[in-house]
Amino acid sequence: LLSQVTQNIISLFRNEINMAREATQIIADQIRILVYRSRGSEMLMIMRSDPYSRLLSLIDDYQSGANSFTSHEDALIEGLRSEIPALMEARAKRLSDEASALPPTHFLVLQLLTSL
Repeated sequence: LLSQVTQNIISLFRNEINMAREATQIIADQIRILVYRSRGSEMLMIMRSDPYSRLLSLIDDYQSGANSFTSHEDALIEGLRSEIPALMEARAKRLSDEASALPPTHFLVLQLLTSL
């Protein structure tokens, strides 16, 4: 889903270099967080400035700055407006699953430390 959003963003902002650069940097930062960072640092980034909300904001700015769109651009905008919330839901589910899936060894260690 993230790769589809990336392709659609690049296609939509093909003629808007600054917006394309900002949007692809947001996506690159999100990928870097997914690959190298912890769940906690991702949560902090979401609290400071949610990358998916920033993408939606860029799309809003693009829409408000133009008078008319081709049918292809309209389809891209509508697609992105449905795909980005789906990404947000997938992220929320992943973060929730990661937070609630503590291995049994954690409980054993906590029990042992408590008994000392």
